[in-house]
Amino acid sequence: MFKNLSVRRLGISGTQSEIIEFALSYGFTGIDVDLVDFSQRVRTYGMEHARRYFNSATLTLSGYRLKVSLGAEEEAFAEQLAALPEMIENAVAIDCRRAIVAIEPGSDTRSFQENVELHSQRISKIVSLLEPSETQLGLELNPLAAARENAAFEFIHTLEAASGLLGTLDGYVGLVVDLWGLYASGEADAWQSLRVDQIAAVLVADAPQDKPLSELTDADRLLASESGPIDLTGALRTLEAMGYQGPVTPAPDRSSFGAARREAIAQQTGKSLSQLWKAKDERPVESAVASS
Repeated sequence: MFKNLSVRRLGISGTQSEIIEFALSYGFTGIDVDLVDFSQRVRTYGMEHARRYFNSATLTLSGYRLKVSLGAEEEAFAEQLAALPEMIENAVAIDCRRAIVAIEPGSDTRSFQENVELHSQRISKIVSLLEPSETQLGLELNPLAAARENAAFEFIHTLEAASGLLGTLDGYVGLVVDLWGLYASGEADAWQSLRVDQIAAVLVADAPQDKPLSELTDADRLLASESGPIDLTGALRTLEAMGYQGPVTPAPDRSSFGAARREAIAQQTGKSLSQLWKAKDERPVESAVASS
């Protein structure tokens, strides 16, 4: 597994060269790719020009977010699907083989079962486009009650329910394991029931010590630490023992950094992740296996 920088997760932005510089300067070995922006650069300047910064950097290009809404109306989804082959081709050209798509936790028009059937069909169509390039699809959940409280029908927002959806799918599909989100939903250790090939990516953030789970909001996504209520160090040890080789991406809320500027945010984030890595490495993997 590797330390991954996603500026989108941190609520900041930058040019390709700036993001690469942040990653190289502050201890990251991978970065997420804004594939919409990259594909536009390919159309405008050509592939060789568009990927020149990636070619010169010793970083793993860990993944990209699909510009697809799984719950969209049929015509809109068809248009989004039609745009994917170009994006996938561009991603393969830079050896970026992990795609992420969000599952919306509620619907105003479809019952739970109707939505399961729709998502199973649509995800299968996406997987069929990704499969020739051996690109893994990661499904990302939103566990917060506020995200679904105004929806007429609740939908998948727990790992247990998402695991059921995985069981209906064929191909290289996994879940984004958001350690903060699982803690917030009361499923802190549920991810350990997954096979390692079902873990597409891992997100790390900490939470306030004494705040009830039911009151947590995205603003409570704090910088990863060794002393918070979420056992992030133990999770990293377990992931390593499982043989997980994917990205570990910090995902604190932008508000937790106050008025800090972009570079300071990247620096603080890299430092906190490196401290977790050091704590993980202080205990042999064999010990982590024995106690898990």
